[in-house]
Amino acid sequence: MLFAAILALVLLFLHEGRKVQAQAELAAVQATLGALRSAALLQDLHARASAGRVGTVQQVLVTNPFELLRARPGNYLGVLEAPQMLTIRPGSWFFDPDCGCVGYTPSEPRWLDSPVGAVALRFKVRIGEGPLQLEALERYVWQGSPVN
Repeated sequence: MLFAAILALVLLFLHEGRKVQAQAELAAVQATLGALRSAALLQDLHARASAGRVGTVQQVLVTNPFELLRARPGNYLGVLEAPQMLTIRPGSWFFDPDCGCVGYTPSEPRWLDSPVGAVALRFKVRIGEGPLQLEALERYVWQGSPVN
């Protein structure tokens, strides 16, 4: 009887631990997306401030927003072509030049829900007037929380 109670507590602890792990990973994903967006905004503001002295805004065309960061995340794998994406290790960021997308593969795919059953988060890099934008290719939900 005591063994069954201990086993039940251990299983409950493991289940709750996985939930916390998923929430921590979501927070890390959102922090990285925020860092990419902030770096793009700072780059745009810098270009506009320089234009005030020179007279015209020179748009720096950066398609890979990871290039704007001073230090890239430790789990950033770099620029990957389509065949390489089949071997991406879970918990990694990448840039897909064919799509013009930033991508992330979750450590545990079951935490991610998407309309088409995607196994990776992908954000299209949009370049226009102002800072570059990252727009989700789908409506991603991570354990009930939207990812944007």
